[in-house]
Amino acid sequence: MLRILPDNSSRHNFFDDVYDFKMNLSYNDSVDYIPMMGYMETCMNTINTFYTPFIIFIGFVGNILSFLVLSTTHLKMRSSSYYLAALAVSDFGFLMMVFVVYCSFNEIFDLFNREGFCQLFVYLTYVFGFLSVWLTVAFTTERFIAVRYPLRRQYICTVSRAKSIVCGIVVVALLSQIHYFWVAGLIFVHDDKKADCAVRQDYVLWGNITNCLDTFFTLIIPVILIVFMNIIIARVVFRSHNLGLQDEERFSSEGVRFYPVGSQSSNSTRNSDQECSTSSRRVKYDDCSLRRNRQTRSTSMQVQHNINKMLLLISSVFIALNFPSYVLRLAIYFGFTLWNKQAPEYLWCGQQFAMLLYYTNFSINFLLYAMCGKSFRICLKKMFLRGCDPFLEGLRRLWALFQGAFE
Repeated sequence: MLRILPDNSSRHNFFDDVYDFKMNLSYNDSVDYIPMMGYMETCMNTINTFYTPFIIFIGFVGNILSFLVLSTTHLKMRSSSYYLAALAVSDFGFLMMVFVVYCSFNEIFDLFNREGFCQLFVYLTYVFGFLSVWLTVAFTTERFIAVRYPLRRQYICTVSRAKSIVCGIVVVALLSQIHYFWVAGLIFVHDDKKADCAVRQDYVLWGNITNCLDTFFTLIIPVILIVFMNIIIARVVFRSHNLGLQDEERFSSEGVRFYPVGSQSSNSTRNSDQECSTSSRRVKYDDCSLRRNRQTRSTSMQVQHNINKMLLLISSVFIALNFPSYVLRLAIYFGFTLWNKQAPEYLWCGQQFAMLLYYTNFSINFLLYAMCGKSFRICLKKMFLRGCDPFLEGLRRLWALFQGAFE
């Protein structure tokens, strides 16, 4: 998943595209297919230099907090939380790979261009990218089942099933990308002094084949599935929202409805009063029970409605931030790289901008949870307060000692 960017000395570097190693599997060092000149290129390099560490930092903090909230609070009782917690770990891992290559490129420390580390980082980058895609497909599928077959939700969308699916996706990701230990390696450029992590020339054909398969399984199929299921989910969400508003208006306009309760006639006034009192209590009890059932059902529906909206937004943002980079990579690869042609500079700049959007996808989920998930915000606040209690207690004791010293 590493893009190889030749500069004037044909040196490969990171900033063309960390996730685009596969697009350069047929790269020819004698062909500088992306021009490294001009004002646009300077601007994009400057933006990359400052924006990339920013989103890495935001992603590190956000994904750690997301994982803690989803796995240590009562949200862990929801099956969807396991997909999102696994997604937070995957996004953190991908950003860690971006950080390692960023430091290597800027000569802070160079682990990426070392034998063994090169293959490991390329492999892990592909694994985390695969997990990010298919975990999104997994929780979108669960929401699709929940809204399309609500009566089966409690039997299908369970915590144990979510754990099994997450483990299955992890195993598939680890095994399906293992060939990059052989495809990736260190190659020497023109001066034969600097070795860079790139695709081995002996595996160019195999790399092209796996590139096509990877595009099919991490782009075409996931996008089709997510878009189709999101359309169905969006229809149900908007329809349930409208129905909920109508129900609230109808329930608020209804008074207490008293149903006649049969009683035997009696000549005794006292017996008649007792029967009326008993009948009234029964009606009030039935009415309260009815209202309580309505409230419970409404609360449960509102919780599911909020989960649907949040997960719908997450998967939609995933598509919006991933799709441009895939489209431009495919256009450059099939339109220029495959035919050893030079791509226009505007395509390179467009690809750089699309990759910034792509990196943002691994950092933005925490903000989406905080903005759209009321339960997530409540659990996050409780977690911070619980964690701050010992610190606050220590401050209180210090303040008490300070006051006692001057009394």
